Amino acid sequence: MILFHRIQLIPCDHQPRLHRPWRHPTHFGFGCASSTWSRSWRPPTACPSCTAPRARFLMREFAAVHHPMLRSLYDAYSFNVIPRIGQLVARDRHSYQYLVESISAFPPQHQFADMIKHCGFRHVTVTDYTGAIGACYSAFKPPQ
Repeated sequence: MILFHRIQLIPCDHQPRLHRPWRHPTHFGFGCASSTWSRSWRPPTACPSCTAPRARFLMREFAAVHHPMLRSLYDAYSFNVIPRIGQLVARDRHSYQYLVESISAFPPQHQFADMIKHCGFRHVTVTDYTGAIGACYSAFKPPQ
């Protein structure tokens, strides 16, 4: 757990954790697409502390690119260049290939927003960035 001024960041890496009650119910998520979410990940319920009443869920994630030309350029770069960079820099092509494959398998923005709503969050919004290469999801858990 990392603490900044009035912001509490809690790792949501699918591992069971015991969390103490927290005072500031704002949480951020990052990197769900690079997890094994497609088989084992369940949306924000995977991080129990994110489902507390009055919690705010914020997550920045790669997203489904809408524009066909940008999509083809992005896919070409992702599947051909990123794994090669991984091989050159980290000597690990496989991990970088897995990264781009998991990003491409992540659900489209509207589907992931529905998954967040299904977890009991309200006022779910999605903001696309850079031609929808990335998206920011925001939601609130109502008080019980």
